[in-house]
Amino acid sequence: MQQANNERRQIFTDAVRCIVLKAVTKISVEILAGFLEKEIRLKLTDRFLLAVSGGADSMLMLHLMHKIGYSIEVAHVNYGLRGTESDGDEELVKQVCADLTIPFHLKKMNLKEIIEREGGGIQERAREVRYEWFEEIRVQNELDFIATAHNRTDNLETVLMQQIRGTGINGTTGIYPIRKKLIRPMLLFGADAIRDFMQTNKIPFRDDSSNSKPDYTRNQIRHWVLPELLKINDDVEQTFLKNSQHNRQWLELMNDFTDQFKAKNVEVHGDEWRIPLSALTAFSQSHLLLFNLVNRFGFTIDDCWVMMQQTSSGGRIIADRHEMIRHQDIIYITEIKAVADAVVVVNKEGDYRFADGTLSFMIVPNEDLSFDNADVAYLKCSSVENAFPLLIRSWKEGDRMKPFGMKGSKLLSDVMGESGIPVHHRKQIPVIVKDETIQWLVGIKQSEDSRVKREDLGVLRIEWLKDQR
Repeated sequence: MQQANNERRQIFTDAVRCIVLKAVTKISVEILAGFLEKEIRLKLTDRFLLAVSGGADSMLMLHLMHKIGYSIEVAHVNYGLRGTESDGDEELVKQVCADLTIPFHLKKMNLKEIIEREGGGIQERAREVRYEWFEEIRVQNELDFIATAHNRTDNLETVLMQQIRGTGINGTTGIYPIRKKLIRPMLLFGADAIRDFMQTNKIPFRDDSSNSKPDYTRNQIRHWVLPELLKINDDVEQTFLKNSQHNRQWLELMNDFTDQFKAKNVEVHGDEWRIPLSALTAFSQSHLLLFNLVNRFGFTIDDCWVMMQQTSSGGRIIADRHEMIRHQDIIYITEIKAVADAVVVVNKEGDYRFADGTLSFMIVPNEDLSFDNADVAYLKCSSVENAFPLLIRSWKEGDRMKPFGMKGSKLLSDVMGESGIPVHHRKQIPVIVKDETIQWLVGIKQSEDSRVKREDLGVLRIEWLKDQR
């Protein structure tokens, strides 16, 4: 765990360090080389895979990093979305790599067919496909980093998009200049400066016609929102870049605090987290601390706010494949598992699997019985034929039993509640039934109806063997 925390902290340190707060208005080989060496701390011996689409940003990245003298290879994806235009992008990148004797990697596909077959949005699936492929090439060719050409204007657009979608402080941190094996050298420069440089220096590039269509949120921000922001602040890109850096620093501070809180207070049992409410409520913004703990499971700030307003047990919130449940003074985070609704018929002695354990049935003499193990129960029976059949099943709403020592019956839900069993565990607890009467709530309470008496000739011994985690 400490190694993972140190790795994450290093990622944040790198990302914060390499943001240049002073605006860069000039583009040159020397400026980029200094930025990569002093700020991102790359070495001339590092080897890179450049993701090059053929647009101005990526072609400038290719031009400058080649001029610096880095060992580079180029990857290009042709999604087949724009017909001959896509083929033209491919040909340009391929030709430039041939002229510069740079290794060129090409991936061609019909993205529309993939989406029709597998689902998903165009932007999301395209990103997923290309990054998986980039990493495959990096590993196979023993390269050090993957470089993409996101620029300073892209950073502003990304922050605006994320804020519109409501992503909280995580959505204000922008594009990371370095994250593990991924770097973004062009964050130093704005889009307009890049195009001016490319045209002035007659470096070939191609425009993607889809960038002018208002079909995507990013294009709407680029063509409608950004021009208005520039009227208010002509250096708005640099302002957002600074804000991204500051928010990364605040987020790193919050993450450090959350790690310390988790180590001190959170109990982890297999795939279940147990968070004490008393520890959370010691802080004025307890829902934010809870969110920073559990957002990895898909819970939102609003989910955490609602949970912290609960005044009694029973609160339950579901997100993706996990659920957050309050029981007494504990908030449980647990993976949602298939409910054990199957019914197992027991017709003879032996072992029977159910939920996350095994129940073992055996006829024994009515003598020297030990009642000091909650996972062992004894049911009266006059003969083997009388002992069976039994059913093993899950608890159902409305189930009742007559607990040992009681004359009347009681809801199983009340029995489990009094025993401190959280709601999300109850379906996993086996119930032993004979002749439609509950004999044993396994591991918790036996029924008065199954009490063994001195005159009973035989006893059915049942032992619950729960799987070890």
